[in-house]
Amino acid sequence: MNKFLTLLWCCAALLLASCDSGNIHEEMVTTTREGLTVRMTGRLRGAESWSDRYQVVLAAFADGSDYTLVQKEIPSQLIDGDSVNLVLSGVPSEANRVQLCVVDRVRERVATFSDLKLTPKMFERTRDTLRFDVGRSNVGMYAVVEDHLFDNLCSKCHGTNGHAAAGMDLRKGHAYAATVGVASRLNPEAQRIVPGQADNSWLMRVLTEGNEGLTHYKDHTLILNNERDSKYFTLLKDWINAGAKP
Repeated sequence: MNKFLTLLWCCAALLLASCDSGNIHEEMVTTTREGLTVRMTGRLRGAESWSDRYQVVLAAFADGSDYTLVQKEIPSQLIDGDSVNLVLSGVPSEANRVQLCVVDRVRERVATFSDLKLTPKMFERTRDTLRFDVGRSNVGMYAVVEDHLFDNLCSKCHGTNGHAAAGMDLRKGHAYAATVGVASRLNPEAQRIVPGQADNSWLMRVLTEGNEGLTHYKDHTLILNNERDSKYFTLLKDWINAGAKP
């Protein structure tokens, strides 16, 4: 019996020694970073003014496309003038630019605030982080409405060369005072823009397809109802419904 117990103890000791050599072997995992990394810095204001249908983002685009390849949202709770330090990683080789921009729910670019052009050489050094300083930028919702819609598309007839059709000056710096809460000359009972009520705003009625003939210029309904500019029609409506804030 004693011999059996001694043999059993020896076997157990050998088993324990083989299981615990006293060395701990760590599993080493090596990962390779794919794509470019871009660090954007700057001071932004107005990011919090956008409705939930839009996002202010740092995003990468391929040539000829308005849809983001990768994107990272700018925190919408930014206070005016806040300093931003944001990193976008995984920018694929098919991207040819990174932009500070605003996109809609389907990730289509609505407007660009700042642009960084990418070159093939940049993708040869993916371990490096590219710096993208956007300086001071107004990324507010009305800034896009004013720049891309009123000033760019409408001021040719409404304000340029001292002539403002219907007394409505839509140049940058003048458009807000000429539209929000202001009665229409053609229909004094209606306001050009009623904050929070796009459907009751005279300007939206004039621009809506099917309402030809409300003004002397029958083609108003064609200005934004096309493939290129229809997003600005939606943007204008969303801005008004969000309160038409400056």
